[in-house]
Amino acid sequence: MQCVNTSISSEIWPVPFETTFDVGDDLRLRNSMPTGPPGQNHPARPNIMMFGDWGFQGDRTEQQEQRFRSFQKNSLRKGGPFVVIEIGAGSV
Repeated sequence: MQCVNTSISSEIWPVPFETTFDVGDDLRLRNSMPTGPPGQNHPARPNIMMFGDWGFQGDRTEQQEQRFRSFQKNSLRKGGPFVVIEIGAGSV
């Protein structure tokens, strides 16, 4: 999760395990909007980049992309063997 207003906080935090969302047939949230960062009460949103999303807090995504580029440079391009294990991809 992240703050809706990124000028309040750039922190990213996991959704608490006990969180539930009650969504009506009209696709509107029936229960209260999530808040955070933990210990604070600011409107929160998923830390997911959506189309035209200027409010996305992308620091963690950028760090993941840098690690992947490093992996490509140091492992894949050297031609060594590697294995891909896909976990939690769901079922068809």
